[in-house]
Amino acid sequence: MKKLGIKNILVPIDFSRMSIQGIEIAKRLGGRFGAAIHLAHVCEPLYARGFLGPAMAWGELPISLARERRKQVCQQLKTLASKCGLAPGDKTHVKEGAPIFDSICSLAAEIPADLLVVTTRASKGVKRFFLGSTAERLIQHCPCPVLIDRRSPMQLPLNPSPARPALRIDKILVPVDFSNCSLEGLQYAIQFAQEFAAKITVLHVLDLGYSEPINPRVTQHLPHFARAAVKEALNDAQNEMRKFVRSVPVSRVRVDREFVIGAPVEQISDFALAKDFDLIITSTHGITGFKHVLIGSVAEHLVRQSRVPILVVPSLPRVRAGNLTGLRRRRPKLLSRPNGAQFSAKLTEKARPP
Repeated sequence: MKKLGIKNILVPIDFSRMSIQGIEIAKRLGGRFGAAIHLAHVCEPLYARGFLGPAMAWGELPISLARERRKQVCQQLKTLASKCGLAPGDKTHVKEGAPIFDSICSLAAEIPADLLVVTTRASKGVKRFFLGSTAERLIQHCPCPVLIDRRSPMQLPLNPSPARPALRIDKILVPVDFSNCSLEGLQYAIQFAQEFAAKITVLHVLDLGYSEPINPRVTQHLPHFARAAVKEALNDAQNEMRKFVRSVPVSRVRVDREFVIGAPVEQISDFALAKDFDLIITSTHGITGFKHVLIGSVAEHLVRQSRVPILVVPSLPRVRAGNLTGLRRRRPKLLSRPNGAQFSAKLTEKARPP
């Protein structure tokens, strides 16, 4: 199996303490892979507060404000990169657009980025239903793997010294459902584990419709027919797991196999936390549209619940990159608008008496 190559790591920054923590994660990963760090901030477009004022004020003032704001953000981002001790080869990017996740995905395709590092709290309740979390949207659309860390932000020293210890990843959990999509996730996890000499545990969750989690090794309290059903499902899963793992060359990586019964998201999250895993690596099917609204993705639910960092490998990354390219080609036609002088001239012309 070929060696995993990570040359560019992209870190979205909103200047919060949590997003700055992502820089430290990227630095430690970049040191391991020899990757360049790219910091990016997305400015949402400026809009007029009303459309009844003078045309010149509406057309010209926001443009000048946008230029000044972009200049300030560029300087602020460069100052942050310097304080965090980034290398001269690392870069900063300032983009303008909305929604934010779309601009980040487009930039990831342009660089091109091999990994996106996002730290998030993930919104809850009604806010998530209407707006969605930026991290979840990135999982759906980003053409490169996305590392999500939901742990509480620490007070980080914003200076290049002292150097932090090398990043250690000893235990990696890989949830699988025996699909081609999860096979891609396992292949990526093996390459990732080779870099850290880490052990991989491949976990399959048998969702048999039970409301409470059940240990497959302890089923004495179940009725006879339930014990038989669990035993048969477990035997089938073990056979599938054997074929699944054998289909991937594991090289020098140690791979263990585990099975649990219950709801997939809760079981994966609890298993990773209880067994003290350093990282979860999973893949996403990339479901979109109305089906995604109703069902969602296991990877996105894990992002909401898991306290263990998650690295999500996208399915069909070339298709995602192609979709972003097509969107950028159509965007000038969809979002083009006249500048302030042209807009003012048009209003003046309309106001003239016939």
